[in-house]
Amino acid sequence: MNKKLYSLNKNEVTYVKEDFEKISINEREVENSIQIKSSFFKDCFKAFAKNKASLIAAIVLSIIALFAIITPIASPFTKIDSLSYNIDGSRLSNIHPKNLMFEGSGFWDGTYEKKINDADYYVYKFYDTENKPIIKDNGEIKDVEMEMLNASQKIHSVTLDSYAVGSSYISLNKEDYFKLEEYCNNTGKNIIQDYVDYRSYIEEYRNELLASEFNYSQAMIDITIKNMEIQYRNANITYKIVPLLNTDGSIRNNNVFLPMFDNTDVVHIYSSSVIDNDRHIKGVIENGQYHIRVDYMPYFEYKYGFSPIFLFGSNSAGQDLLSRLAIGTLFSLGLGILVTAINLLIGLVYGAVEGYYGGKTDLILERVSDILSAIPSIILLVIFNVYFSSIPGLNQGIAVVLGLFIAFILTGWIGVAGTTRMQFYRYKGLDFVAASRSLGAKNSRLIFKHILPNAIGTIITSSILMIPGVIFSESSLSYLGIIDFSGSGLSSIGQLLNEGSGSLGSDNAYLLLFPTILISLLMISFNLFGNGLRDAFNPLSRGE
Repeated sequence: MNKKLYSLNKNEVTYVKEDFEKISINEREVENSIQIKSSFFKDCFKAFAKNKASLIAAIVLSIIALFAIITPIASPFTKIDSLSYNIDGSRLSNIHPKNLMFEGSGFWDGTYEKKINDADYYVYKFYDTENKPIIKDNGEIKDVEMEMLNASQKIHSVTLDSYAVGSSYISLNKEDYFKLEEYCNNTGKNIIQDYVDYRSYIEEYRNELLASEFNYSQAMIDITIKNMEIQYRNANITYKIVPLLNTDGSIRNNNVFLPMFDNTDVVHIYSSSVIDNDRHIKGVIENGQYHIRVDYMPYFEYKYGFSPIFLFGSNSAGQDLLSRLAIGTLFSLGLGILVTAINLLIGLVYGAVEGYYGGKTDLILERVSDILSAIPSIILLVIFNVYFSSIPGLNQGIAVVLGLFIAFILTGWIGVAGTTRMQFYRYKGLDFVAASRSLGAKNSRLIFKHILPNAIGTIITSSILMIPGVIFSESSLSYLGIIDFSGSGLSSIGQLLNEGSGSLGSDNAYLLLFPTILISLLMISFNLFGNGLRDAFNPLSRGE
């Protein structure tokens, strides 16, 4: 059979049957080749992956979640008994963040700049420990305001190492003292230091004041001696000190003490060792207890088995901010996810019943939710918090968590129920639902097999955005002090923000900086992540 085809230039071309080649077609292969190899969730994931901001937000949230889970497990600070650490931790208060990668750089290495008066300057200068606190002495500076507040003392600008905490007085029993001494002998570390015999010097100085030509009153002498004793509680003062004096030698300020110099050096008042069972003891033995002075950082390493490095710094109680931030994040995230899951379940059931059945059922249930939504959540929280806290024998932490939990759940599901209700009204009258109903499908099948799968995208998106809402609400309440975790042993991001609020503008601003960065990342990432889910689950955008 001949066929004629015409090109655009009207030139005629003739083809005959022999010009065509017969080929065989496998119908099964054609069917497989045109089959759509996709699914609802696969399409959603592809759409979500195209949104780079949401993808980055999901990665950030994953990193934060891993940080919250792994850090408490890996950190040595969380393995320390909190009761035994209470006293030791106070000696590590307000240590600045340190990253070993930046050692000696002046940035994130535990050092900081500070202006100090004469009294503090000489204490730092004459530490007799291995690590010295003054890294760099920038010399004296003029600061009229500080001079007036510090009894006209000279003001020094220095760079301090916050990890050089110096010496500390401790008490050990005989067995523990000999174990420490043996450890020092085996490792060569000079942990046990010479004891300070300040009591005899204080008595000596009292006699000098009594015999002074300035005829000080007994009350003046007693106050001066008492203040001097307070100064010597600092184990880093190992030398003779005297009050701030006038040019004529009279006492100018008996609250400020400076070292007594012999030429250019201070006059140390170390005590001689005590002999016990033919062993020389550096310290004082009273009631079977050995009162000694130790270089605290190597002693901490001996006692706890690790050298403290505070990546995010420590608070006033010496607690590791990194560990507390991880535990607080885990608590806040866990609370947000659990509350959201329960609210999602309640809201789905409540909203499905409203939207599917409608009529009087919808009217009654809507009025119930309107009444509940009109109750202020803060009032509910305070009521539940007071109620559970007043139950005898109930742990304070459990009481706080129960109050939070019930207050967030009591009205938190209303938004999910409203969204579910609207989606059911949207889909229940469509043709595919009517067709299933005409074929005898039960209500449960229509709800869970036909309507809910089509509405689930919008519902999940709105529910995901509930998590940052719960976290932010809890953090705000904790920050404002409406919820107090301080006596419960728990920690949250809001509690850390509350503790760090007083450090703004001080040398310890890191206490506020790191919790602020974390909660900001959480809020921004959750919002971007929720926006990405909304677009991915949107039926109108899935085909784009």
